[in-house]
Amino acid sequence: MSRHPVVPRIGWLFLLTAAAAALSCSGDPLYGPSDGGLALGKGKPGGGTPPSGTTLLPQPGGVRSSAADVNDEGVVVGSMFDSRDVVYAMRWTSTGTEWQAENLGAGRAAVAVNRGGEILLRQHDRKLGWRSWVRAPDGTEFDLGPNSYGNGLADDGTVIGSRDGGYGVWERSGPGAWGSFAAMPPMAGYQTSDLNDISADGRWIVGHVFDQAAREWAVAWRRDATGWGPPSLVDAGMSGSALAVNGSGASAGAVWPCGDGSCSSLPVRWPAPGGARTLLESDGWAMVEGMNEAGAVVGQASQRVESKGKPRTALIPALWRPGSTAPVSLGNAGVAYAISNTGLAVGKETSGSDRAVVWTVP
Repeated sequence: MSRHPVVPRIGWLFLLTAAAAALSCSGDPLYGPSDGGLALGKGKPGGGTPPSGTTLLPQPGGVRSSAADVNDEGVVVGSMFDSRDVVYAMRWTSTGTEWQAENLGAGRAAVAVNRGGEILLRQHDRKLGWRSWVRAPDGTEFDLGPNSYGNGLADDGTVIGSRDGGYGVWERSGPGAWGSFAAMPPMAGYQTSDLNDISADGRWIVGHVFDQAAREWAVAWRRDATGWGPPSLVDAGMSGSALAVNGSGASAGAVWPCGDGSCSSLPVRWPAPGGARTLLESDGWAMVEGMNEAGAVVGQASQRVESKGKPRTALIPALWRPGSTAPVSLGNAGVAYAISNTGLAVGKETSGSDRAVVWTVP
């Protein structure tokens, strides 16, 4: 699954540039030298005073962490930083009474996990650029090659992402092996800009394209018995981007009502490509991050609260339930990146130092 925040449409290039600048100062989850790992750790639900249903995940030897994805077996993956700003790929599993943390090594981040427990790892080297791997549950890894930027992983092993300026997929070629990178079919008259998410069953990919006037449009690719067909517009009536998708072809993302980039984006849900959009509510700014098979959407939303008798706006981890447009707060300040079909949402708390968290969805 992908992690693209919904932002005012001043351009995704601006977003990536600003994010890269901030992360280069604070510690990019994909940077860090390849040195020794840290010990296995354990953590019990809670820690501090989080809301009911919130579990702060253990970060043994770390000072901050973030959970990126969760599968239906309850395996959580993400990243952790130590006091030297070295990043470690992490996997968390539950024994039923506590969560255990496993360090998968330094210098990389774990960005996605599928039903079989395969994990997509990603690294950035300032000299060599991006590189990605798929890690099997037994610890063996398949290298997707230089300049590979993996952005999502389906249950059948399909990886979406980019390589050498193109956008496409790596498909499984055999046990523990993947074929060469294959570019996605283009849309005539448009330029593909990004592949943001792939459904768990590997049949749908969503992203966005740009037209000749540099307007951004949400699109979806569907795979049938013959392979991937050309993309279709998710929303032909309003500029935007599709950021999350499930196996039915339902998706969620952002639209820009003004169409010219002079206004803020709005979070939306679509029942299928070409279906009527539904605006998702918030008290202002919001972003969509993940979606499950039931159509529950998670992300972040602004919420008006009172602090010492004065109103202010807080950014909360948000859940939009299927059939509802109102956001439900999952807890303290933070963001939810993914939600499983079994009622677990994951992300990070941001009220202090970033902390990987699991929310049990009520």
